[in-house]
Amino acid sequence: MSEASDYSPDSGQIGELGIGDQIKFWRHRSHISQMDLALECDTSSRHLSFVETGRAQPSRKLLLSLIQTIGVPLRSQNTMLIKAGYAPIYEETGLSEPEMRQVRSMLNIMVQQNELFPSMLIDRHWNILESNLAFEVMCETFVDEAELLREEPFNLVRCFLNPRCLGKAVVNYREMYETMVNRARRFINVVGADEESRRLLEEVMNYQPVEGEDIAHDVPQLVMPLRLKKGKQELNLFTMVATMGAPLNITLQEIQLELGLPMDADSEMFLREMVERARSVSDERPS
Repeated sequence: MSEASDYSPDSGQIGELGIGDQIKFWRHRSHISQMDLALECDTSSRHLSFVETGRAQPSRKLLLSLIQTIGVPLRSQNTMLIKAGYAPIYEETGLSEPEMRQVRSMLNIMVQQNELFPSMLIDRHWNILESNLAFEVMCETFVDEAELLREEPFNLVRCFLNPRCLGKAVVNYREMYETMVNRARRFINVVGADEESRRLLEEVMNYQPVEGEDIAHDVPQLVMPLRLKKGKQELNLFTMVATMGAPLNITLQEIQLELGLPMDADSEMFLREMVERARSVSDERPS
């Protein structure tokens, strides 16, 4: 058995462990041996062993070197610095704050430039921060109970899995459910769990398909197929997720851009017609 596989505490509770156990957890997740990490951070494997077992306290410089080398998420880096008695270094700034105006403008361009294809910006709890016309029209077309689209915050996981929202229109519901739940779990494993994300996962368990095998917990997929049907209207998409590379702000590291692309020519035509109709209706309304 490899070293990385024999140490796996609940990552949702990792922040409650001692600093040594947290370093050990994230090192194993990065599949880095104790010796390789010690060499990379210019320390001895003996001293690193003492740090991981709680027999030595890392200096601030060594701790930063360790957690940055093994790719600890920014939120968890702050938690570990505080746990070790040092000040946190990364900020969490709301997108509505003045200093985030330029970033918000850039994110808006990313969402809106794919105006013919459903795009949305989601936060660490899968709440939709922003979406484009194609996504909004898609939801209006396939939703079961339209009032659910006005809920705030509007949550992507609830949107796709709740049978009262889009769930009833999802043809490949079991595949969709497994992919979204597994992706949510993996994301929580990276950024850590809080009460809101735990409540959401507990809620979506109520939407679990009755038939079929149990959900596999570790089946990563590069794209997620989404097949919608309501009456004679059909739409086949695959969705992709993008995150920001090397951000220095907690908020930006945890934001995800979700993009739906048509799987076939009929679906592309359907999206174009939906968006064009919505534009026409909007243009006809009095200003």
